[in-house]
Amino acid sequence: MSATYLSRNLGPAFTLQVWNAATEELRSDETTMLVMVVSTPAITVGNKTTNQPRKLIRNPTGNLTRNTLRNKAPLPTKTGYLSFAVPVHENPDLFVVGLNNKIIIIRWNSSENTFHPDSALLAIVDETIPSNILSYGTVDKLGRLMFGTMNFDGLKLANVSTLNFDLDLKTHISGFVWCKGIVVDPQASQVKVYLVNSETHNNLIAYKYHGKNGKIGNSKVVFDWSKQEMSGFPRRLTIDRDGKLWIALDGGHGIIQVDPNGKPKKIIQYVGLPALSVGACTFGGPNYDILFVSTMPIFHESHHGQHPQTDKGGSIFAIKGLHVQGWAPEEFRLNRFIIDSIFPETH
Repeated sequence: MSATYLSRNLGPAFTLQVWNAATEELRSDETTMLVMVVSTPAITVGNKTTNQPRKLIRNPTGNLTRNTLRNKAPLPTKTGYLSFAVPVHENPDLFVVGLNNKIIIIRWNSSENTFHPDSALLAIVDETIPSNILSYGTVDKLGRLMFGTMNFDGLKLANVSTLNFDLDLKTHISGFVWCKGIVVDPQASQVKVYLVNSETHNNLIAYKYHGKNGKIGNSKVVFDWSKQEMSGFPRRLTIDRDGKLWIALDGGHGIIQVDPNGKPKKIIQYVGLPALSVGACTFGGPNYDILFVSTMPIFHESHHGQHPQTDKGGSIFAIKGLHVQGWAPEEFRLNRFIIDSIFPETH
């Protein structure tokens, strides 16, 4: 098993999603990745077919900018807290993005310099709760968008909701401060949604999920974090093809692999990293057997408010040799008529 840098000093990344074949070295003679990194200040979208990976970044001033990994030239377009970005099915230039409490669609050709990508509002989430913002989003097997929110005032007003192909917004889980991570198991005999919930001691909760109608049912704790003698707490997570979960540990210097169906439910393995705050992990690469892990920089009083040189937070790592494979990410299957009404020339 080996871990290598994919990129360094990208800021405090909270999540990483790989949408297409990726190589950790990003060589220009290969098909480069389509990758998204979401963090408190950043969202990154990579390229599919050109010879250099590109990205969208929201810098600390709040602007959404477009860069390459090797040439950072900010191009401001939008402002706000960016939480996720997912591709739109059969539309390589369209992405659905979480921005504050809004879900928007943007058109962005990653092989061209576009200063102000076209965008449109799709939905407002938790509209009656002004202190809620989107915290993370993913897509289920049928192409529905599933996402959680967090409450900035520390109130138990956050929710988990879905947005379907016709933009019908439904709330399924309520009563907590922060949805820290969510993933759908695409192959379970009864489809499950796994959630890291701030109100249950950061335990991992499994919900029954009715894939056809999108309803979320009964829940149970499948991994009790309070019984683990480890530092940090779980954050974003991903799932491999064996149904095992890989969970980032914020404050825990690494990631853990957990079997949510095993007895007893305990940690299978721990993969340490030279970064205290680990934000998220996801599988990528041509065979989806590389685990990409994003980390966050830390700042400490003993270092005069600076980032300690020994901590590599703010880097993205590519871990090979785990002998597992993940799943290809799903795309949001937005109704064609809605797309055409927003971007008539895309059809």
